[in-house]
Amino acid sequence: MNKKLALFLDFIPWFVFSEVYTPTTLGVIKASIAAIIVSLILDWQDIKKLFWLPIASLIYFVLISVNAVFDVSPWLISHPAIVVNLAIAIIIWLSLIINKPFTMQYAKEETPPTFWKSPLFIRVNQYLTLLWAVSLSISALPGLFIPEKVYSASLFWNYGLNVICFAIPIFFKDKFIDWIIANNFWQTVKTLPPVNSPFLQNGYAPIHSEIYVDNLEVVGEIPLELNGSYLRNGPNPYFTPYTYTYPIDGDGMIHQISIKNGQASYKNAFVMTNGLKSEIKAGKALYGGINLPIPPDPRLVSDKNLNTKEPANIHVIKWKNNLLALYESAPAYLLNTNLETIQEWKPESISDNRFSINAHHRVDKKTGMIYMFSYDIEKDPLVIHEFNSEYELVRTKKIDKERISMIHDFVITDNYIIVFDFPAIFNTENMANDNFLTFEESLTVTIFLIKRSDFSVTTIENIPSFFVYHFVNAYEENNKIIVDMAHYEKLFLGNADTIESETSKLYRGIIDLDNNSYSHNCLCQEHIVEFPQYNLEYCGQAYRYCYLPIEDPNTALFHSIMKYDFQTNNYLVFDFGNNFELSEPTFIPKANAESEDDGYLVFFIYNSDIDKSDFVICNAKDLSEIARIKIPQRVPNGLHGGWISDL
Repeated sequence: MNKKLALFLDFIPWFVFSEVYTPTTLGVIKASIAAIIVSLILDWQDIKKLFWLPIASLIYFVLISVNAVFDVSPWLISHPAIVVNLAIAIIIWLSLIINKPFTMQYAKEETPPTFWKSPLFIRVNQYLTLLWAVSLSISALPGLFIPEKVYSASLFWNYGLNVICFAIPIFFKDKFIDWIIANNFWQTVKTLPPVNSPFLQNGYAPIHSEIYVDNLEVVGEIPLELNGSYLRNGPNPYFTPYTYTYPIDGDGMIHQISIKNGQASYKNAFVMTNGLKSEIKAGKALYGGINLPIPPDPRLVSDKNLNTKEPANIHVIKWKNNLLALYESAPAYLLNTNLETIQEWKPESISDNRFSINAHHRVDKKTGMIYMFSYDIEKDPLVIHEFNSEYELVRTKKIDKERISMIHDFVITDNYIIVFDFPAIFNTENMANDNFLTFEESLTVTIFLIKRSDFSVTTIENIPSFFVYHFVNAYEENNKIIVDMAHYEKLFLGNADTIESETSKLYRGIIDLDNNSYSHNCLCQEHIVEFPQYNLEYCGQAYRYCYLPIEDPNTALFHSIMKYDFQTNNYLVFDFGNNFELSEPTFIPKANAESEDDGYLVFFIYNSDIDKSDFVICNAKDLSEIARIKIPQRVPNGLHGGWISDL
């Protein structure tokens, strides 16, 4: 029920009491009985939930009847208007005095539990309750000084002032709340020190120009069979942020290298999300970050219900004849092939205003089926989505689980969708807590095995804690599921003053379907790796190779790239040098490939010595460099992307 309507219904018994009331014992009893009956009919649900106002109202109606029967205070009977207004005002003042603002109970009906302990949520309801208390006190005070006959005979004193005093908190509530929230936001950000994140400096520093340049300089020769576009997304704040947590914060920016007939062009563009458009209109940052999840100034943003911006900055994929820019469990944005943002996206079959989706997807190349997932910290802990080859949503599965946790990636096989539920827990009890997302090492991992045939779910539980941002691939073999991954001992977000982080190694996990168990082991102890990629034609199938940037333990930057052979457990490394920083590689198979690794690796690379970026094309077999395309501007280190041959 609408919060305004629910609150209004709880006041109706008072209106009934006032209209039925006459200054006699019988009149008071009749008015009280009428008010009690109306309250029990209209407010029963609120009474069962122990809402202050309807319960206090019932108590008052009983007490005023007792007073009339025993004639305890004749004044209370002879001054009905004053008594009613004072009674309501006293009830509301009392709720404020004991720090249980009566409006909070109504606010909780429309506000997720995530925010109930937020200092701002409490403060808003304290001020809103204060507004009600002051308004109703004003409506009651004239009756204390104006003779009852004059008061009762005056339409203004008896009705007009009451209507005004009731109308102000009801109809000006939203503007009042907006003012409180806006003031809170600007006062909060004023107290913050200048952001000093290493993820806003050097190779991570944002750029602001959006350009298109063709006929780029090429060192070497671009293979003539490479015709298409490489696109990559990544966080790139448009305005200086108030806080910055890489890689969650920062506006999405797409970088595109288009190749045709040995020639290359470059284009980049911001993903024009609703939040970014509001900031550009205001000329300044309007949001905090994931570690400052306070509501922005609601007078300046298009969606006042969002506490943080949803920047669509993690991935970009082809979708029909357009592109999708993806984020972490939030609406994706539809872009055309010119990188122009069209609108916030949702499947055509979805009637809801919002459709949240995660950044990673898996495509079964044999069937064309596309799998995606999402989680929601306010309602659905995990939802699996299945799309057909025509990009139509054909099936959705909601999976109940006790905890609200961060899940960034997943894998599929011929028969299963496999989701690992790690103990990366959202603190939904207090959105304002600095540790909104925590890794609870004492908790365990659960694996959800969802059958693709009927979406039935089985689980493997009580696995000792670990964390994975990115899986490589998975496949079935001898009634086991093989899952390869970049394995962390625990989750770490780059939100400190250092670029250092928890390290990840290449691991192989084995799910034994016979005994419903899981085990894993490290395949390469020597190197820290992330952003694993492979030949996507083998998604869900047995495969042999993967490609991973290697992190320098001294700088936490990627200077080298590894090709790992799962069949021989050998690997090949190519080191570009400490002055180069690599992004995630993408494998492009040759048109008539004769083997799994017959193709090219492509990626952006940043030269810190000259503050320039290149686009590198390597031979995937031996990692030798084939060509290097010179980019006309620096490309900040980013996240995910891919090759689209028909764009």
